[in-house]
Amino acid sequence: MKQYKIEVNYLSGGEFTMGIITDEEKMSILKEKAEEGGFNLYDLEEEGIPFYENDDVLHCFGGDATDGKISIFENDKEILDTEISEINRYQSSNPWVNFEKLQEEIGEFLVFGGAVYEKRMYGEFSFQLEDDEKFDTNKLVILVINLDETFGDWEIIDDIVYFREKELKIIWDKVYKECELDGEYDDEEKIETIMEFYEDESLSEEIVKMIKNLAIESGDMEGINYGSEAILIYDKDGTALFEQWN
Repeated sequence: MKQYKIEVNYLSGGEFTMGIITDEEKMSILKEKAEEGGFNLYDLEEEGIPFYENDDVLHCFGGDATDGKISIFENDKEILDTEISEINRYQSSNPWVNFEKLQEEIGEFLVFGGAVYEKRMYGEFSFQLEDDEKFDTNKLVILVINLDETFGDWEIIDDIVYFREKELKIIWDKVYKECELDGEYDDEEKIETIMEFYEDESLSEEIVKMIKNLAIESGDMEGINYGSEAILIYDKDGTALFEQWN
């Protein structure tokens, strides 16, 4: 087996959460803080509202896939060094808050979002290929969580996937049949077609699970917290009670 290591150096990223607050005491605290201003995420944690536990809408930690470098090593020899943006990427999710539906279901609530930004983030991933299988950059895919409905123009890496020959054939046969495709496709076209259906949420749960199972094992993510954060508080109709970006 050939050993592969992927090193990703992100210029920026962080931890992002968003959730629904229905507890009356916590709602009262958030409304009071929003009116007064001059507070941070630590202050809210001291009040019993840690942002990292309020995550039923969104919780992710990672680097931004739009900016940074990616290096790939085969048996410790570097075979690729390029911008992250050069690797094909597709959306795995785009969390958002359906205020109208929540009003019907739970009535009174607030939406609370928090983010702690980091810079110079580093992540490492490792996988193997059979000795007779050649590494192909076109089979490498980055899955991202799109935050444009919550925190703006962030695309946080969710997973990195590699389509090995055997697995690609199994998945493609299922997609070809399920989506009633016809004609001939090369490997690059197969992956592009699979991921476009994946991004559009047009695939069965079985196939989606198979794609997610291709995720490359990752190590710990590291970065530098430089004291910058975001705090978002919205009323039940989507009105911004407080927005702080710094």
